Amino acid sequence: MHPLLLDLKELTYMNKITAVFQNKKARIAHIIGGDPNINTTKAMVLALEGDADIIQISLPFSDPIVGALMEQADKRALAAGTTTDGLFQMCKELGEIVRRPLPLIFMAYANSIFAYGSEKFMKNCAESGVDGLIVVDLPFVEKAEFATECDRYNICLISTLSPTTPERITAIAKDARGLIYCQPTPGTDDEKAVEAVIQKVKEVADIPCVVDNGVYAPSASGVVVADLIQMVADHGEKSPAIAAELLRNIWE
Repeated sequence: MHPLLLDLKELTYMNKITAVFQNKKARIAHIIGGDPNINTTKAMVLALEGDADIIQISLPFSDPIVGALMEQADKRALAAGTTTDGLFQMCKELGEIVRRPLPLIFMAYANSIFAYGSEKFMKNCAESGVDGLIVVDLPFVEKAEFATECDRYNICLISTLSPTTPERITAIAKDARGLIYCQPTPGTDDEKAVEAVIQKVKEVADIPCVVDNGVYAPSASGVVVADLIQMVADHGEKSPAIAAELLRNIWE
């Protein structure tokens, strides 16, 4: 059982998410939903429950804008017949198997949500036990397109940041909820710039900032461990048996 022994019925996404950052850096396990199949994803979540502070599940997309690793993972998931409804059902089943005090976050593309129906998507997130949402390709100025439905169903719409103008960083930080996902500018590996972004956020908002594992940012409140995606690529259905050890060793 995860160490945060909390009554899930009394938790909102805000205190579920912020609670994991109290007095420690958080481990956020990032996996691709349905890679190589939904049963393996389900087993991964159960295997990671005791060591992850947040589970982040990417919904597979046919035309991702990220690197080759995630593109191949998306292809495997889609080839296995993974659907958004299938992942919602998986989350419901996980809630029936074990009381999960750790937050569950979905990562998706805007087109996928629009195609599914944004109101229906947020409603099913709430009914399935999904606490937060990262929309990969959502510009800050268009955030309102999803914010209303997220608020209606108590889903945390998580902001992302990369080194941009100070004015944009301030606006995003003041508006952010739950946590901020800070990333290097696409095509670069500028860790100093990421650290500067976090420092700027801290000047205007009291909110956790997380970075990808491997990005050196001493002020970060946690790391997103995407190494698990490579593990699944290498070990397939055997991944759940070794996933927890990888996560546990992040700071050991």
